[in-house]
Amino acid sequence: MRKQTIDAGQILEITIAQTAREGLENLSTRRIAKECGISEGSIFHYFHSKPELLAACFYHVDRQVDAQLKQVDIKLFSLRRNIRELWFLYFGYFASHGDHAKFYSQFRHSSFYTRDVMRGQTESFAFFNHFVELNKSAILIRSEVFWEFVIDTTLNLAVNVADGKFPDSPKDRERYFTLIAKGMGGVLSPGKSWAEK
Repeated sequence: MRKQTIDAGQILEITIAQTAREGLENLSTRRIAKECGISEGSIFHYFHSKPELLAACFYHVDRQVDAQLKQVDIKLFSLRRNIRELWFLYFGYFASHGDHAKFYSQFRHSSFYTRDVMRGQTESFAFFNHFVELNKSAILIRSEVFWEFVIDTTLNLAVNVADGKFPDSPKDRERYFTLIAKGMGGVLSPGKSWAEK
């Protein structure tokens, strides 16, 4: 039985879930439409092409993660403390939203992740981008290299947690952060210990 109406948000979530299950390379707008209970043409009423649909999914996840990160008062603590707080929120979101983690990771490593899409993140990932801009000078290598390392490593860990391959307890999260922080230690200006809360 076909649904009478479906909104763009539902299409995005179904697309994300299908990508997580079947992989980005196997994504089919025909199967998305079937799962939504609409015609394939109805998807293109909202999104004019498959790349546009996938970018919209990416921005959809960005906005949800960015909303979580806004819990951190970036004026209150040191850079190291801010990164720690942001990391736990970022990892926590993706570890508990496995479909989003799998989609986001696949999309970032696909040909759909274009310079135009990256530019679009100025709005969808606004809080985080503002934080990055404020702290560029405190990082001893190119800022984008630093953040690529942190984001990719964190996403890989979150996907493995979501898949049940890695454990997920508060102690495990501390260990994961410590592992990443050791990698970050060589590129930040000297300061307080990462272990400091």
